[in-house]
Amino acid sequence: MSPTVVSAPGKVLIAGGYLVLDPVYEGVVVATSARFYTVVLPSAEPGIIVRAPQFEGASWTYAVDDTGRVSQSSGDGANKFVQSALETTFRVVAELKGADALPRALKITIAGDNDFYSQRSQLDKGGLSRTRANLAQLPPFNAPGGPLRDVHKTGLGSSAALTTSLVCALLEHTGTAEPHSALAHRAAQRAHCAAQGKLGSGFDVAAAVFGSMRYRRFDPAAVPLDDSIAELAPRLGESAPGWNEQTGAFGLPPRTRIMLADVDAGSDTPSLVGKVLKWRTAAPEESTKLWTRLSQANSELADVLLALASSAAQDPASYDAAIEHAAAISQSDWLQSGVVERLARVRELMSDIRSMMRAMGEAAQVPIEPPEQQRLLDACVALQGVIGGGVPGAGGYDAIWVLVLEPVSAPERAAALVEELWLGWKEVDASPLLASESVERGARVEDLDAVRGLRDVL
Repeated sequence: MSPTVVSAPGKVLIAGGYLVLDPVYEGVVVATSARFYTVVLPSAEPGIIVRAPQFEGASWTYAVDDTGRVSQSSGDGANKFVQSALETTFRVVAELKGADALPRALKITIAGDNDFYSQRSQLDKGGLSRTRANLAQLPPFNAPGGPLRDVHKTGLGSSAALTTSLVCALLEHTGTAEPHSALAHRAAQRAHCAAQGKLGSGFDVAAAVFGSMRYRRFDPAAVPLDDSIAELAPRLGESAPGWNEQTGAFGLPPRTRIMLADVDAGSDTPSLVGKVLKWRTAAPEESTKLWTRLSQANSELADVLLALASSAAQDPASYDAAIEHAAAISQSDWLQSGVVERLARVRELMSDIRSMMRAMGEAAQVPIEPPEQQRLLDACVALQGVIGGGVPGAGGYDAIWVLVLEPVSAPERAAALVEELWLGWKEVDASPLLASESVERGARVEDLDAVRGLRDVL
C-alpha cells in the first residue's frame, strides 16, 4: 500500500492581532511556504507508532480501542498535540465508519520544514553566516539538535501545522474526508484546542487547512472539548451548530514578497494575551475605540491588497510597470495615481496599524512592538522597495515581517537590502527565514518522492 502524505502550511498574522480573538473582528493571515508533513504507512508492528525524526527521543506508541480513544503505551514523555490529533480523528472515524475502519497498526512520520525551528546553531557550527543562501544549503528536515522541548521555534505555527497535517492525513488514509473539507478543518480545530487546553482564535489552524485568508473566528461554544461527550462526529459535521467562522479569499498581490526574520528573544504569548484582555475588561470604552479603529484599518489593508491583485490580473503590463517605477524611487516620491497610489495607501495603513498596536501595548503595559523591534522595523521600511512591515500575531520579541517589491528587472534587490540590514543590525538579533507566502494554499495531499528529502527521514 502506498503511503498517505499530507502537508499543511505555517502562518503569519499580518493584521488582527488580539482582535481576532473576538468574532466581531477579522484578521488577515498569510499561509507560509514552510510546511509540516505527515506520512502514514501500514505497519507490521502492533500499535500506532508516531516518530518525529528531527528530534532526539521523539517516538511514541499508542493503542486504539473500538471507540477511537487512544492511550500511550510507550515513548519518551507525552506529545499532547499528537495524542489529541490521533484521538479526535480516530473517534470521528469510528463514529462515521465503524470500529472495523480504525487502523490498528500504523507507522506515522511527522516532519517540519527547517523554517519552523531556529537553525542558528546549525549554521554557527558550520561557521556559516545566517543568510538565506546558507539556510537553503542545509539538508531538508534538518535536525536542530536535542529533544523537541529544548528547540527554539520561530513562531510560524508549528503546532497548528503539525496537528492539521496529522488529522488530515489520517482522515485521508481512512477515506473519511479530504484535507480541504469542513470536517477536516473542525476536527483539526478541536484537536488543537484540546491539546492546548484552551480555546484560541483558530486562525492558525484555518490557515493550515485553507491557506491565506481573511478570517473571522467561530463561536467558541462550537468546539466540543469535553472528553465525556459520547459522540464527537455530529459536533464537527456540516450541520453542527456554532461553526460560523468566515474565511474570505486573500492573497498578497503579484510582484510582492513577505520576508520573515526569527528574533532570538522570545515572548510568552499567553501572558501577553492575558494582559491585553485584562486591560480591555478594565477600560472598555478606551479599548473599544482603539479596536474599532484598528479593525477599520485591518479591513482596508486587506481590501487594498486585494485591489492590487485585481489590478495585476486586469492589466499585467501596466501593473508591472508601476511596480518597476515604485521599486526604483523613494517611497516619498511614489506617484499618487493608480497602482502606485494603492501601494502608498498600503504603506500608510501598515504604519497606522503598527502605531495603534503600540498604543494598545502601552495601555495594557505589554511589549506588543518593543522599542528594539520598532527601531529595526523603521529602518526596514525606510529601505527602497520596502512597502511596510510589523510584528506578527500577538507581537513581542519572536519575529518580524516586511513586505517588499519584486520588480521584473530586479526581483531580489529589495530583499537583499533587507537581509543586509538584518544581518548587520546590532540591537536585535534577527535571522532571516526562507519562507514566503504559500502559493499552494492550505493542506494538500503530496507525492512522497516529490518532496525533497522526505523519504530520507522515514
